[in-house]
Amino acid sequence: MGMRTLAIEYGYLRSVRQKACVDKDGRPIPWYTYSSIEYLKQLDLSAKSVFEFGSGNSTLFWSKEVGKIVSVEHDQGWYNRLSDQVSDNVEYRLCVEKAEYLDSITTFEPFDIIIIDGVFREQCAQRAIDRLKPGGFIILDNADWWVDAARFLREKDLIQIDFYGPGPLVPYTWCTSLFFSRSFQWQTKYVNQPTHGLGSLKQHAGERFAL
Repeated sequence: MGMRTLAIEYGYLRSVRQKACVDKDGRPIPWYTYSSIEYLKQLDLSAKSVFEFGSGNSTLFWSKEVGKIVSVEHDQGWYNRLSDQVSDNVEYRLCVEKAEYLDSITTFEPFDIIIIDGVFREQCAQRAIDRLKPGGFIILDNADWWVDAARFLREKDLIQIDFYGPGPLVPYTWCTSLFFSRSFQWQTKYVNQPTHGLGSLKQHAGERFAL
């Protein structure tokens, strides 16, 4: 990845200047690795439902991508900061107590996507596995730090795909992992998948050597 692509096209410098997870145009993005965000943005998620352990600019991002999102937050200050920014398709809950936070997902019907990006991540993974719709997937951010949570999800017969690399705000790389149901088969926004990414050499190779 070229320095200009990272700094400008991905919006890294803007995120550092604004001290917020945003793209080059200032739009909210999750605090995930850029490679995972590019993959997620290829999918047609307009009719999907999301549950999010841990809120932030990710909540604002998902609200533009999916039909409905439920997000739970344990931090009163962060909840107050974000609550007046969420749109009508967001159910935003403050759950200060640990048990309330962990059990919040059990009061809803299963979700297409479950995101684990807040506190108590291993225990969140244990709650999430029974609330995932068939064919859905779970996102575990900083999976290279939360290896026990990752191991638990793998052992539940989910397929782990790791997206390593840089992301907004910080100068180091990390891993955002997606854990797919084996029946996952969702539509994309584009005719071709994968589509060209930011900074790609845009070309398509045909059947040049067909016999």
